[in-house]
Amino acid sequence: MSPNTVNKWYRGMARPREDNIRAVAKLLEVDEVWLSMGRKPTKDISLQEGAARAPGAVLMVAGMIELLGGKITFHEARQDASAQLTANLGEGRQEIVVAVAQGPAAETSFVIPEPVASARVFGVAPVVACESATAAYAVFDLTDVPRQRFGGFSVVAAETRPDGRLKVSGQRNLVAPVRNLANLAA
Repeated sequence: MSPNTVNKWYRGMARPREDNIRAVAKLLEVDEVWLSMGRKPTKDISLQEGAARAPGAVLMVAGMIELLGGKITFHEARQDASAQLTANLGEGRQEIVVAVAQGPAAETSFVIPEPVASARVFGVAPVVACESATAAYAVFDLTDVPRQRFGGFSVVAAETRPDGRLKVSGQRNLVAPVRNLANLAA
């Protein structure tokens, strides 16, 4: 950055690029929002420590809960628990484990870290036929479905039906996508 460039910024004849604002804010040890807009940020925008390492599906479920007005706390990896986050919605509070569908839709499976204890288990799977969306995913409540247990994890084997519901091995009823995460802590 030349003195002439900085002078133009100061006099309002030019506006710095985002990377320059970031560099100047770091150099002056001030907030980028304050430097670029002249006001304090409305809320703390720093990520929680656990969120920085959370997988995308966990962040997606957390974002959906936050859009409903819930508050999320991300967990650090612990040996004694597999819950990745805690959701606070209204009066209720619930630990959550998120598993991502693996394999083709016809023979998909969800690998769930154990022990789950009292946590809710959600499975996230891509929606196969959705012409009007860039990316579409369904969230399934797998808490009470039968799963094969192995050392340190369990597996839910399922196939996706044309209507979007899951046929889970060992379960009579089909599992429908969760329609409203607002009832999460119920």
